[in-house]
Parts: sequence; C-alpha cells; structure tokens
Amino acid sequence: MLIRFRFNNFLSFKGDTELSMVAGRAQQHQNHKINFSTPFKLDVLRATAIYGKNASGKSNFVQAISFAKLMITNTHRLRSSIPVRQFRLNTECLGQPSSFQFELLIKNKVYDYGFKVSRDEVIEEWLYEIKRTTETMIFKRRGKIVSLGKVDYTKAFNDNLRPSNELVREKELRLTFVGEDTRPNQLFLTATIERDQPYFKHIFSWFENSLHIIRPDSKYLDREFRIIEGTEDFINDFQDLLKQLDTGIEGIQKEEVDLESEFIKSYPYIDDLNQVVSDIKPGSKVLFPMPDERRFALIKDAQGRITCFKLMTKHKLRGGSKLFDNVNQFDLFEINWESQGTQRLMDLIPYFFLMRDNATTFVIDELARSLHPEISYKLVDTILNNEALRKSQIIFTTHEDYLMDLDLLRRDEIWFAEKNEHGESSIYSLEEFKPRYDKDIRRGYMKGRFGGVPVIDKRGLHNVFSHSLEN
Repeated sequence: MLIRFRFNNFLSFKGDTELSMVAGRAQQHQNHKINFSTPFKLDVLRATAIYGKNASGKSNFVQAISFAKLMITNTHRLRSSIPVRQFRLNTECLGQPSSFQFELLIKNKVYDYGFKVSRDEVIEEWLYEIKRTTETMIFKRRGKIVSLGKVDYTKAFNDNLRPSNELVREKELRLTFVGEDTRPNQLFLTATIERDQPYFKHIFSWFENSLHIIRPDSKYLDREFRIIEGTEDFINDFQDLLKQLDTGIEGIQKEEVDLESEFIKSYPYIDDLNQVVSDIKPGSKVLFPMPDERRFALIKDAQGRITCFKLMTKHKLRGGSKLFDNVNQFDLFEINWESQGTQRLMDLIPYFFLMRDNATTFVIDELARSLHPEISYKLVDTILNNEALRKSQIIFTTHEDYLMDLDLLRRDEIWFAEKNEHGESSIYSLEEFKPRYDKDIRRGYMKGRFGGVPVIDKRGLHNVFSHSLEN
C-alpha cells in the first residue's frame, strides 16, 4: 500500500513534490481510510483525486510514477541511456539528477525505497525500514558502491530453514558480488531479482504486481482470455456490471472465427499467414489487434492446433416498438461498434476486479475519459464503499468536477495540480484550504478559489476569430 510518493526534476515538476496518502483531520467517510497499528499507528487513505486544467501537470505526475515503476521492473541494456526527462525550462535542472521516493506499507512493515538518476547512471539508491522511532538501513548505494545493512537473510531459497552464520556470510558475500556487478544504468533492486537473490523480492513484487498504471488509452490486454477461459463467476460479474451501468449490453459472447479469412481481410499486407502462425509457440496465447480496433485471441495448444476467437456484445432485439417476448432474441455487435465510453468501461472493469482479488494501488490518468459523469461517480462510490475492495487504493486524475463532492470524497482525498508562470507544476491538497464541510466545493473550484482552473481571455478569443473572419 502506498503511503507517500515524492519526486523532483521530472517533466514539468522542478521542485520537490509529494503526494501523501496519510489521512488528515477530516472526520467524514471514516471507511475511506485503513487503520494500522503496526509498526506504528497509521491511517492510510484509499483514494486520491487530482484535478487541474490542461497542461497543469496531472498526466506528468502519473508519468513520474510510471517511469519509476518501469525503471524498477524493466532491464536496461548495457549501454543504453536512462530515459529520464528532467525539467527543461531551467538550464540548471538539465545537469541535475531526478529523484523518486516511495513510502510503502508491505506486510505490516513500512519501507522507504528510492533512487536518483541521470540519463547516464544511477547516482543513489536506498532501502530503509521505518520503525516507530528509528530508520534501519537495509541497503544504500552511491554510484557503484553498494553498502548492505540489516538484510533479512532468512529469506533464503528455503524459507523453512534458518540459515547458519556461515550460510549468512555466504549469502551476504553473494549479494555483495551482485552489487559490484550491477550496471551503472541499472538499479541494485532490479539486479538482485535478475540474479535470483530473494531478499528484496517483496519490494520488487509491489511495483510489479500491486502497482498498476492506467493511461487514457490503456487496453486491458488479457480481457479476451479472461472471458474465453475465465470462470463463470468472472463472466457473470463482468456482464452484470455492464448491465448495471446502463450500457445496453445484455451479455458477452465469444465467437470462433476463421483465422485465414479474417486475417487476410484485416491484414492484406501479410503475405505468409502460415509464417505468422508458425512463430507462435505451442501452448501460447496471442492477442492480435485489428486496424478497425477489433481484437482476436489466438490460442495454440500443445499439439500446435490454432483456434481464433473474438468477443461480441449481446443486445436485445425489438419487434417494431416492443421487445421480443423471447428473452433469447439478441443481436450480436462487434466490440468496435460500441461507444467509446462503453469500450473504456470494458477495459476498466477487469482492472477493478483486480482490486477485489488483490491488495492493489491503481493510478488512473483521466478516469472519466469518455464516461458519463454519473457512471464515473458510481464507479468511485462503489470502490470506496464496497467492503470487498477495502485493501486497495485508487489515485486518479480528472477534469470532471461532478466528482468534486464531499458526499463522495474526503477533503484530504481531493488534490489540485497547477503550473506557475515559470512553467513549474505543483500539487496540493484541498485540506490546506480548510473549507467547511457544507461548502459547495465545486462552485468554489470553478470560481478559481483553489486554483487548478484555466484563466481564459474571452475577449482575446473573440478577437482571434473575428480577425479570421475579416481575412
């Protein structure tokens, strides 16, 4: 679970920037926070909404978290540069490192993990365990030198055996060698996982499996396979959500398609379909996107047999102005025939099921993109008030002021992004303004009371268009 995220000198953010998920003093919506008593008393929020005008830095904030995740979970080639993008509107920043720091709650322990990087190398990296009154260094890296602190060597390959002092020394030496061999453009945390050293796997696993970044155009690539091969419960829940959100969809149906006819029709430039199929390994699953936004799921069994499926949506047919009495009378729609909002929902829903099944932290850029405000509201309300989702967090950016409602969110869950006259972005919480609980937050926001809204020169706009007409 995320407690805090700090970073600086990245894209439009020049100075130190912090998003805190620690609960403030707000008393409403007590169920929106999770109370922890170990290792110390801590109340962590389950949601944050970040508002702001275009180009205020909302998406850049998401990109900062996304860059840090990719830096940790992806391996950089030996001589490749690190794709970090410093603040460019101040020449001093281009020669300075960018830093990224996470405070995480994992299995009732709080960790501080972070790193500083330039385009050429990792300059610093650290991992501490934060206790009630002290911090314990687990490892620290400066340049090429890795210093080991209190590493838990009981996390050996066999967790049931407590290693002897001799085995501890052997494992410490092996970990030291990993530090010496870590490439300048690679994180030590990543190198330990590459080399099968399990001691920091719980930290790495949080970034790889618990932190999910969803962009406005993100597609849930496993959707077809989860429906084609999924349990009846998953399929029923998926269909029920689409019905409850008033999409007009009555169900989802998989349909087997002829591989050759569909592919040749969609990909006329593929000369040798057999070559494409032969490149798929037996026992593999491959998703092929079509130019018209349809997606085909190919499954190749152990014997090399290929089956190809696509998903269709079911809509009730009408006879004249009335629905057919027979409830089984449906018309099947291609997925790309559905509205952009419905397609967006079909990609978001499987992610929300992950929140139910696992403790996850979702960072969603433009949650309300293509969605009706009422649907966005209901989704957030359901996530925050459903007991089955209590272990998960959602952080999202949005323009949708309909969600700026203290009946939906706490004051400390509402944040703003704003850019100053020097092009520097910052984020800050509504909690800093201390509005009364019954204050109309939306009206105050639209009037610019909290910042984060565009200042539009209406006369200037009028003059521009008038000038165009004159010419």
